[in-house]
Amino acid sequence: MKVFISDAIGHERLPFSNSKEIVYGKAHYSWKLISKMYHEALEKIHIHTWNISAPDIYQSEEARHLAHISAEDIHIAVKPIEHIRPMFGVRNFFVCGWEFPEFSKECLDGNPNNNYVAIMKRAERVMCWSSFSASNLKRYGVRSAVALPPPVVALMDKRHEFSGDIVCCHYAPSEPHNFAYSSLGAVRENYHHVFFIVMNPWDRRKNFASLVQAFTKYKSSIGKSKKSALVIKLVIDNVTTLAEHSIEILEKHFGTENISEDIYFFGKNILSSQMVGLYKKFDFYISSSSAEGLNLPLIEAMAVGMVPISSTATAMGDYITEENALVLPTSSATADAHFSALAGSLKLTHFPPEQEELMTSFAKATDMTSAMRNAKSARARQTVEERYGLSRFDQDFRKVAGVQ
Repeated sequence: MKVFISDAIGHERLPFSNSKEIVYGKAHYSWKLISKMYHEALEKIHIHTWNISAPDIYQSEEARHLAHISAEDIHIAVKPIEHIRPMFGVRNFFVCGWEFPEFSKECLDGNPNNNYVAIMKRAERVMCWSSFSASNLKRYGVRSAVALPPPVVALMDKRHEFSGDIVCCHYAPSEPHNFAYSSLGAVRENYHHVFFIVMNPWDRRKNFASLVQAFTKYKSSIGKSKKSALVIKLVIDNVTTLAEHSIEILEKHFGTENISEDIYFFGKNILSSQMVGLYKKFDFYISSSSAEGLNLPLIEAMAVGMVPISSTATAMGDYITEENALVLPTSSATADAHFSALAGSLKLTHFPPEQEELMTSFAKATDMTSAMRNAKSARARQTVEERYGLSRFDQDFRKVAGVQ
């Protein structure tokens, strides 16, 4: 049995432009990361994989014969639903990371690729990143949907510590351009508690402005009695968008004013082998997301023992509990076109944490006793190691694929 994995999107499907470079801040970079994880995970459980750019070119029996493709083989499509193309003559497993409860079941705007339910029904199996996506697909009649995320924790490289330092910028109204620079090492040294988050500032699901406003209000309410900082690693391309633009983005695009000087931004791309060491520099990982297909950074942070602050909405319901986290209450809201291109034609629901609850969570975190924090840290690590470990993935994949 062969396993073919396709993750090429748009022009990448052409052989002369198929680049494996991951460009952070681009629309589909997270799918490339997940595809790489599925590749590595299958190899670790001794199931060999082959990358294929255009699976739909093997329509004829002769083409499949020349490529030694058989009916027992599996094609795993790891890409947004509207970009999925099936592979003929094999078993098709489509990967789903859709973060909203609603799926389109019509050819919206006349485009058949926008009929998500019809596309998913063409798969023998739908490998969902979360139970949330799997259960929602089943409500739409896609009975083949199962929760089968990649084994995130098993693929983390825990051998390396983070080396060097990172330059951050922060709001400084007395300085030119309203910002100043500081090193991450200095931030860690100068503050008792440091909160951390990884986010794309343009992704409305992340609630960038709301998080910044909540922390600013929290700092205003306590004065200088507690030395706490928020560090935001921006997922940006570092070409058209730089960390230095964060203040401008907040002020001009989100109307945010009076930003706390204790919020630090950096956009440097960190090697995955060093991310574990980076997480260890912080105390709490806060997720302000209103909808997630998986929330990879949150899972990674929990795996190294960071205490999470997050809601249980969407994918987070698989691993966030009162025992291992500070849980954020949420409300439901209707997404607009900033969240998804389908929002103009389809009502999509997301679940933003209330800004007041975000503000309160900072106080609750800094008031935690060492014993409580250590208990949540240990439980967080245990939860994700069990849910996203290699043995769980091995067992689940072999079951759905019907292989020993």
